[in-house]
Amino acid sequence: MRPIVVAAIASTAGAILVFCANAAVAQCASAAPDRCTAQQCAQRHQSQVTACGSISGPPYAYMCTRVTRDRDKADFVTKNLRCLQARRSTSECFAQIDAGHRHQITTLKNAVTSCGGTVPVNPFNPNRP
Repeated sequence: MRPIVVAAIASTAGAILVFCANAAVAQCASAAPDRCTAQQCAQRHQSQVTACGSISGPPYAYMCTRVTRDRDKADFVTKNLRCLQARRSTSECFAQIDAGHRHQITTLKNAVTSCGGTVPVNPFNPNRP
């Protein structure tokens, strides 16, 4: 890769992280105080960004098909479960889960099973996705 391309990619990645951080501050300002503080929410969101950062673009999960190699399936299950756990942790800060976050969690759960994994019950609240 040429240096200018690498710099452009790094600059874009930095802008995305700043956007995500700003979005988290805005969302976490509306966190339910009886569930977690805005600071705890922001920390959970940062963990989510780290856990889900390698999954970019729709469907925001590593899906498996019948041609996915077994070693990739195991890796995808691990990554999907890590991201699912982080999303569930962040969503616990809110009294309700909005449609977009519910969709992302459901997509991750479907991806885990598509790769042969088992989706654990939500450890924070078994009544949530």
